[in-house]
Amino acid sequence: MTKSVYMDSRTSNQVSINALKKIEETKWFGFGLKHKSKTEIYYLLELKTPYMGGTLYTLPCPMYDIKLDLTKEEYEDTKKFDENTEFIVDLRLKEKHGKEKYE
Repeated sequence: MTKSVYMDSRTSNQVSINALKKIEETKWFGFGLKHKSKTEIYYLLELKTPYMGGTLYTLPCPMYDIKLDLTKEEYEDTKKFDENTEFIVDLRLKEKHGKEKYE
C-alpha cells in the first residue's frame, strides 16, 4: 500500500496511508503441560507525509510519521478507503495542563 506521491497542489499538512495493520500477538504463560496462552489483536494505521522518492530527495517540512491505534470498527472502516486517500493533519503542542502552547 506504500506509495510515494508528489503534487504541486499539496498542502504541508496532508498525509497519506502508509500502512494499515492487524497485529495478532500471542503470549504464553507457564511451562510444560500447564501452559496457557492469550492472543491479543491490535489494529494500527500508519500515516506519512508523501514525498518524491529516489536516491536523492529533500524531505518536506513538516514531515509527519504518525501511528494511530484503532478499534476493530475503525480498522474495518479504514479498509474501505481508497489507497490514495489523504488526511489533513492539524497538530498543536500542549502544555501538561492542557493549555495550547502555540496557536
